[in-house]
Amino acid sequence: MTSFIHLHTHSNFSLLDGTIPLKALVEEAKRLKMPALALTDHNGLYGAVEFYQLCLENEIKPIVGTQIDMPEGASLVLLAQDIVGYRNLCEIISTARLRAGHLGFKCEMEDLLAHKDNLIVLSGGKKGLISQLVMTRNFEDAEAYCHWMQERFGENFFLELQRFTSWDDFLNQHLCRIAEKCGVPLVATNDVHLLSPDDLSLRQILHAIAQNTLRERVRTAGHREQYFKTSREMHHLFANIPQAIQNSNRIAQTCHLELTLGKAVFPIVDLPQNETPTSYLHRLCFQGAKKLYKPLQEKVVARIDYELNVINTLGFTDYFLIVYDIVQFCRRKSIPCVGRGSAADSIVSYILGITFADPIRFNLYFERFLNPERTDTPDIDLDICWKNRDRVIDYVYQRYGVERTAMICTFSTFQSRASLREVAKVFGLPEEEISELTREFPYMAKMTNLDQNLKTIPQLKNRGAFDKTLLEIIEISKRLA
Repeated sequence: MTSFIHLHTHSNFSLLDGTIPLKALVEEAKRLKMPALALTDHNGLYGAVEFYQLCLENEIKPIVGTQIDMPEGASLVLLAQDIVGYRNLCEIISTARLRAGHLGFKCEMEDLLAHKDNLIVLSGGKKGLISQLVMTRNFEDAEAYCHWMQERFGENFFLELQRFTSWDDFLNQHLCRIAEKCGVPLVATNDVHLLSPDDLSLRQILHAIAQNTLRERVRTAGHREQYFKTSREMHHLFANIPQAIQNSNRIAQTCHLELTLGKAVFPIVDLPQNETPTSYLHRLCFQGAKKLYKPLQEKVVARIDYELNVINTLGFTDYFLIVYDIVQFCRRKSIPCVGRGSAADSIVSYILGITFADPIRFNLYFERFLNPERTDTPDIDLDICWKNRDRVIDYVYQRYGVERTAMICTFSTFQSRASLREVAKVFGLPEEEISELTREFPYMAKMTNLDQNLKTIPQLKNRGAFDKTLLEIIEISKRLA
C-alpha cells in the first residue's frame, strides 16, 4: 500500500484554531510510520523551524507550507519544494502582512504570481474558490478558474479533495470532472486540525475564545473527521480515486527543503579603511581598555584576547560591532542606554561601553554569557529610555536598511490561571464566580499540579467533587494550557 502523506495540516500555531502541539503532531506521524509530513498553518510560518527540527530528529521528511487566505473568502495551500520556495513563502506572507497593516493579512493573487517559483499550490480543499463555486453550482466559473490556475502554475497546481461526510461525494464528483477536463492532477488531504476526533470540543473552545463568545454560540468549529488519519483510513476514504492518494506521495517526493540553522547571519558593518571586522573590534577593545585600566595588566589583556578569540571563532564579531554602533548612537544623542543580563559577564561588553560592570573587579564568569559549546546568538539586552526608543529604532532601520531589520514577535501562551479564566468565560460563568475560582490559584502554577490545588484552595475544594461543569472546565483548561 502506498503511503499517504498529510499535506494539509495545522498545529497550535494556527492560532486559536489548531489544537495539536508540534511535538505531538510529529510523534504521531512517526508512530504511524509516515515518511513525510507537511505543516500548513494559517497565513504564517511561525512553527516552521521547530517543525523542521522535530521532523529531522524523528527521521521524517519535513514539508513546510502555509494555508493562505485569498480574496473572496477563499484559500490556497502553498508548499515549499526547496529553499527558493521557502523564501517565496516568506515574501508572500510578509507582503500580505505589510499591505494589511494593523488589519492583519491581505494577500492578492499578484503576490502569489510574483513569487510562485518552487511552490506547490493546492486548491484549498473545501475552503478553496473552486470548491466554493461548485457547492453553489456555478460549474462554469469553477472550470474556468481551474483552467486559469493551471495556465499559471502548470504541473505544480493540484485540485484538492477532502471527504468528511457522504455529502462531500457530490463535490468530489464534480471536482474530478473539472480536473479531467482541465488536465489538473488531484490530491487528497484531510485539513487536519485535531489529533483525534474527541479534540473537536477543544477546537470549539478556541474558536469561542477567538470570537469572545460563549461556546454554544460558535456556529462551526469544523468537523470531527478533521483528525490525523492513518494511511489506511485515507486509502479507504478515497478508494475510488486512488490517484489522489498516490499524488500526495508524488508531491512529497518533489519537496527537498534544507534550512541552514545554527549559523548567525548579520548585516555587513561599515568599517574604517583597511580594517576587517576582527581587526576593528580588536582595536576598539584595546583603545577602551587603555582608558579603563591603568595600568593595563596582563590578566586584563589575557581576558580580552580570550573573549575576542571565542567571539571571532563563533562568528559573532559583526554582532558586537552592531550593538556597539547602536550604543554609540545613544551616547551621541544623550539617550540613556545600558546593557544588562549575562552580557555584563563580558569584558568586551564592558570596554565597548555596552555594560557598566567591570568583570575583572567583580570576578564575573564570561562562559555564562558565551562559550565555545554555545551555538546560538549571544543575548545582549539593551535598556533604552522609553522616551527615545523610537528614535533608536528609526536609526537602526536607516543604518542597516529596512530589508535587513525586523521587529521580533512573541507568542502569548495560556498559563494555568489564564486558561481557567478563559475557559470559564466561554462556559458562561459570571465574572464574580470566575474571579472567585481563580483568585487564590497560583499565578504561574502548572496544570499538572491542579489536582493538588483542588485539595488546598477552598474555592476549588468545596466545588470540585460536585460540579460537573467545573470539572469539565478544569479538564479543558489542562488541555489548553
